[in-house]
Amino acid sequence: MYIHSFDLLNFEDCVKRNGKNEIRLLWYADNISEDVFKFTFTSESDNIDTHLVPKLLEKGILILENTETESRVFQCNEVLHPDLTITKDEDVLAETLEWLTYASIRGIQLRQEVDLFISRYPAMLESSSKSDLAIISIDKSLISSKVQKLIFNHVCNTLNWFALFSYGVKNVSRSYNSSGEHYFVDDGANDIVFFSQEGKYAMWEITDSGDPH
Repeated sequence: MYIHSFDLLNFEDCVKRNGKNEIRLLWYADNISEDVFKFTFTSESDNIDTHLVPKLLEKGILILENTETESRVFQCNEVLHPDLTITKDEDVLAETLEWLTYASIRGIQLRQEVDLFISRYPAMLESSSKSDLAIISIDKSLISSKVQKLIFNHVCNTLNWFALFSYGVKNVSRSYNSSGEHYFVDDGANDIVFFSQEGKYAMWEITDSGDPH
């Protein structure tokens, strides 16, 4: 129902000034919920010092853990793929998006023979080209826009084609920048897929049906 923002670096001072949001959080923690919540913090800075966050938060409200986020790399050889040339044909782009999504989860049909009675997907690809594919996954963390920009600049300068998937946080109604809030429809989808090939690009923004964003 409500979206509250907290300045954790100045949380203690806000409490002393009887800041409404901070007081609500403390009251809720003391009186309502007996559940254990896990919070994930992110920062636009490359190096965030969690020791700067007031110790007040550790007294029964939050326990902060400064853990390093690690990426996982999967190498898939001889992956079947369609013609990845970017076009203005929306039907072709939709098929490209489907392939990118399936390839991102290391779809078994792209890497080995599958009985046609089970799936005809490989046979439906207009091209039967095969290439080696590397999939880098960073999950269980909030990735700041600064980090996304660094990754984007790196792959732009080193790869002929690539795809970037940026998944939003489930059931968070905030949208990008000041473009308006998303509705809670099904699961609060707030995702972006960016595909670049030889200087051209296609981008999909994926939201729930009925979202006014």
